[in-house]
Parts: sequence; structure tokens; C-alpha cells
Amino acid sequence: MRRPGLRARVTAGFAVGALVLSAAMAGLSYELTSRTLLASRERTAVRAAYQDASVVQAGLAAQPSDIVAVLRSLDTGGNRRAVLRRDGSWYARNADVGLTEAVPASLQQLVERGRPGAQRVRTDTGPAVVIGVPLPDSTGFYVVDSMQELDHALRVLALVLTLVAAVTTASGAGLG
Repeated sequence: MRRPGLRARVTAGFAVGALVLSAAMAGLSYELTSRTLLASRERTAVRAAYQDASVVQAGLAAQPSDIVAVLRSLDTGGNRRAVLRRDGSWYARNADVGLTEAVPASLQQLVERGRPGAQRVRTDTGPAVVIGVPLPDSTGFYVVDSMQELDHALRVLALVLTLVAAVTTASGAGLG
């Protein structure tokens, strides 16, 4: 069996070096970017949930009998969906299409103990963050905030970084 020549070994060495370097940089870039974007998105979702919770709390104090009307008064846009749990019953502004199933039992228990919390989950429509805020009278307010657009952006970023790593590897081989 014949060993590869010097040119082939140098080319392979440059290609492997470029691959390792570009893969490490792509992985690090993806990790830092995704952590930053996810944390920022979660902070925004928590702020919005607390604002919605204060609106719901004020609405329940003013008209405690019409919970659905209070929930419908919220401006949740297209990404956020709000539900309320009171006395073991769930209330939503529209028909519940699996929304209450998206609220993890561990988060419900935390809110029942009077502590707010947030948890990332996967729903039928994609990734989301669920924020739970305890309200007076053993009421729990939950917001399911879709992170579908962020998930899509991170997938595009991963694809771009993979392509850059491939081009860098090919360039390293060409340079070698």
C-alpha cells in the first residue's frame, strides 16, 4: 500500500485544521447567540406576563364573575396565549386547544405555592415558554408565549454557520 504524498498530507492537514477551527468557532458562535437570544426572549415574555397578570388582577377585582371577559381584554397578540386556573377550573379567552396541557404540572405546583416561575416547553405549534404568576384567591395566571420565530431564526443561523464551516474547510484544503 502506498502512502499519500506530501502534497496530499499537507492538503489533508490544512483541511482538517480548517474544519476543526471553523466547527469550533461555529459551535461557540451558535451557543453564545442562542443563549443570548433565548434569555432576552424569555425576559421579554416574563415582563409581558407580569403586565398581563396585573391587568387580570385588576379586572378580577372589578368584575370577579366574568373571568373570560377579563382574559379577552388582554392584548396578547399572535404569539401569546393566556389561561387562568381558579378553584381547579381552567379559563381561557377562546376555546382551549391543548393550551392547558402546555402548562407543566411542576409549574402549576410552584404557582399554587405562591411562587412565580417560567419553564420552556414544546407545544403542538413548536417551542414556547410558559410563565406562571400567582394571583390572590388561589388563582394562577399562565401565559404560553410561542418561540416559533426564534426557533426558526436559530435554525437558519445553524445552517449558515454550517455552510461557513464547509466553505472554510474547502478553502483550507485549497490553501493547503
